Amino acid sequence: MSGKYRFAIALSALVLVTLATATLSPVALARPVVLPFALRLEGVGAFYGAAGGLAGETPEETTALAAVSRGAVDAAGGAFITPRWGVWRLTALGGAVSRAALETSYTRGFAPDAPVRQTVSGNGAGLILRGAWAEDRWRAHMGVAKSTVVLEDFRTTEGDRIPLPEANLHDVESGHLLLGIGYDSTGGEALPTSGLRVSLDGVTLQGRTGQSDAATLTAAASAYIPLGTAFSAAVHARRSAAAVLAEAPDYNSAADVRAALAADCDAVSDPQARDDCRALEDDLVAYIAANNRHGTAAPLGGSGGLRAYRELRFRAAHTALGAVALRWTLRPPTDTLPLQASVFWESGYVADDAAELLADARRSVGMGLRAAVAAVPVRLEAARDDVSAWFLTVGAPF
Repeated sequence: MSGKYRFAIALSALVLVTLATATLSPVALARPVVLPFALRLEGVGAFYGAAGGLAGETPEETTALAAVSRGAVDAAGGAFITPRWGVWRLTALGGAVSRAALETSYTRGFAPDAPVRQTVSGNGAGLILRGAWAEDRWRAHMGVAKSTVVLEDFRTTEGDRIPLPEANLHDVESGHLLLGIGYDSTGGEALPTSGLRVSLDGVTLQGRTGQSDAATLTAAASAYIPLGTAFSAAVHARRSAAAVLAEAPDYNSAADVRAALAADCDAVSDPQARDDCRALEDDLVAYIAANNRHGTAAPLGGSGGLRAYRELRFRAAHTALGAVALRWTLRPPTDTLPLQASVFWESGYVADDAAELLADARRSVGMGLRAAVAAVPVRLEAARDDVSAWFLTVGAPF
């Protein structure tokens, strides 16, 4: 049975368990919610859809949610969160992407960019146990997850297909262990203006064909400083490092990876397509070999940090981000729709060698609007460096 069918069965089971629990749970479910959305990510494009379900207003209430999107990302997923047992809550979640097209490149560090348009599909599911204590200031989580990414197609940025005849591109099937701890004195505000947030998160990636088992450790700290009644400052720092736990045999050198990939670009008759094939093969070989030797830390670029660049633009074994923001509260947290205006500056660093991490940097300067919709940050932001980008997305990098 293929991974896609196994996942479909697992997701169906999750939906049935969610419905059964919603019916039989002695704990009251909160109000039903339906939230339409339209999002845009640089390098991905625009997509839209809706999320809905039963959202618990307190930890003692069950939450069951589902979402679907169309456009640049065709996907569906769901989550079920149990009532709190003591200090713990269990989250079961799963989703499937039938098609997503994104602009990406297989380069490391600040190497020159050679972007391609890649189409992928995939699925994932996980169980996460979360705990909160000391008035929810201290938090921890642990979990397991499984994901599959299928590389469907490569095209130039102009839309011409890049052939890779006979190439052995394996589906990226990964197992994950998740561990994390954090401290939050902001009161859980979606748009905080005072307090401190600190986190330390670890993730493992195991079981990938032709790739090393690896782990990533990411530390982050954010301070929010009130400046009178309407203004506040935010200062953020993040450092991520990867380590290889078990090397993939016969996949650590460029020659080994090229032999395993076995793409036959010479069989392509069109000269331009043949050149595109060779260029993509060279990039894939170099990236896979470096990833198997060093691992890959949390990337930079996009809505999560270094916002002048597209999503996941910069990847390496070591990454770091520093940022400051000045925020103006237009509508306070007590309002129906809390709203902030923001200007920000970011500096990012990436390298496979930790000793060279601060040798070079990329920066971004930008501005945006941030609203709290159903206690979730929604951001419209634009930033620039030598390039520029804009986003309409949910969540916040800090």
